[in-house]
Amino acid sequence: MDIWAGMAGQVLAGYALVAMTPGPNVLLVADAAARHGIRAALPRCAANALAVGLIAGMAQLASGGLPRSGRALDVFALASGVLLLLAALRIARPRPGLGQGGLRAGFLTSFRTAALNPVTIAYFAAAYSGPLAGGGLGAGWAVAAGAAALSLGVCLGWALLLGRPAVQRAVATRQRQFRLGTAVLLAAAAASTLAGAASGIAQAAAF
Repeated sequence: MDIWAGMAGQVLAGYALVAMTPGPNVLLVADAAARHGIRAALPRCAANALAVGLIAGMAQLASGGLPRSGRALDVFALASGVLLLLAALRIARPRPGLGQGGLRAGFLTSFRTAALNPVTIAYFAAAYSGPLAGGGLGAGWAVAAGAAALSLGVCLGWALLLGRPAVQRAVATRQRQFRLGTAVLLAAAAASTLAGAASGIAQAAAF
């Protein structure tokens, strides 16, 4: 049990590094916080945490059955790239404000993006088929909950940092530039993800 607990700690520490690396999920949170305030970012933070917990939980239930590589992961990456491109187009279009419908849409956009993140899927599939294999259902769900908490903490940190009034005022003076810059970063991530997925699918089809 002590050995397994140490392995679980290492897995969570590794995921903390993954979560703290700015990526599309964090970028969506940052965009909402900087342009619309902390309240607009909270649903996105919750969506990311829920998606991470579900991915880790599914890997636990499937005993590492989520794809770590190969065509299945390429399909996840392809879907993720499409969703990132749609998110980029949505951000590029100016929106006057963010009502209840916008908060709900933000939650769904972030959840879909995070739930199909090939990096997260591969990480937890490898963890539950490797160091966490045979750790028990309860302990496995504890790791899933810890990963969700880490994701939530990182996202909330970005939201609190970028949702401050001073940051919002600075962004407001360059609203169009910030919006388009965020859209370009998301589009670049989408292009990279789609290119990798297409390459993987093409190589698999060749055999």
